[in-house]
Amino acid sequence: MSAVFAVIAGLAILATGLIILPPNGNEGPSESAPTIRQTGPGARFVVVGGTVTEKRAGHPDQPLVLKNHDFMTMSAEERAIENIGSSPVELVEIELK
Repeated sequence: MSAVFAVIAGLAILATGLIILPPNGNEGPSESAPTIRQTGPGARFVVVGGTVTEKRAGHPDQPLVLKNHDFMTMSAEERAIENIGSSPVELVEIELK
């Protein structure tokens, strides 16, 4: 995971790039992105899609089928993402501070 912090037009932006690897066959668990705590609104851009499960405290796990170039707005919360598909998933998430 990599992160970039920038101030553009008076807005502080934190961009995080995530590459989440698929499970290694039946030999081990799925790869997961570290749990992140987003404190402001943001957006998720899908660079390379795939099938993931989004995990949020107090909510049931939510399976998502992400397609290349998908875009979604994100609310401030803590969440983790687990790749449950067969290929790597690449995401860029930004947070407005």
